[in-house]
Amino acid sequence: MNLSPGTPRLDPRAYPRPTATTAAYEALKRMVLVCELGPGVELRENDLAKSLALSRTPVREALNRLVHDGLVEVRPRQGYRVTDVTLSGVHEVFELREALEPAIVALVAQRAPIEALEQLRDDVLAAPTDSLQNAVFVDHHLHTGLADLSGNRYMARTMRHLLAELQRVLFLSLSDGSVQLDLVGHHTTILDALVRADADQARQAVLEESQEMRRRVVEAIMAALPEVSLQPGAAAGPVVATTPTSRPTLRFS
Repeated sequence: MNLSPGTPRLDPRAYPRPTATTAAYEALKRMVLVCELGPGVELRENDLAKSLALSRTPVREALNRLVHDGLVEVRPRQGYRVTDVTLSGVHEVFELREALEPAIVALVAQRAPIEALEQLRDDVLAAPTDSLQNAVFVDHHLHTGLADLSGNRYMARTMRHLLAELQRVLFLSLSDGSVQLDLVGHHTTILDALVRADADQARQAVLEESQEMRRRVVEAIMAALPEVSLQPGAAAGPVVATTPTSRPTLRFS
């Protein structure tokens, strides 16, 4: 398992133990979400602890938190590995988003202070979307911000978990050259509708963005099918974004 040269090294003396666990969790989660640690990659405590300049205990606790998040799995007598991304799972993520987010923006239209919406609009529309990383991070900021403004902490928690998985899917399946989504147009439509308290228009706008994003992602995955294996023992099973050697293949230059 090779971590990128830019992986942050953490000084354990700077953190009490609970904070060291949080720091390890945030660092590892970021690497999983942006596919620096891709689907199927084995995660060895010793290697991660050395890379992050921490002891094994906070790293193990961080890995267990990622297991709870569904981003990492434990295999008996084999250790931790990053979970696979399946085509059926991609559809399920988008299905849940398209069921949940229209309800979220309806609540935002009713409850959110106009000042908060205008500030979110200014922040989002001023941010660059000229690369895949920038576009994904801006989109994530917008939709987590809307979830928080809904005033429903259970919806917000579910949406944050959902958007984290979606972020991983986007980094895995798309590339800078394939970012053709009109994110600025979608974001402007969503935010303008919410500033006007137009719940119907906001619901329609989030659905349209999600449906276009789903189409782009599925097209990218289907185009990469010759490089993608099936889950072992599942001849007609869901497509996974790993090879038999557990290295991610759905990355594009």
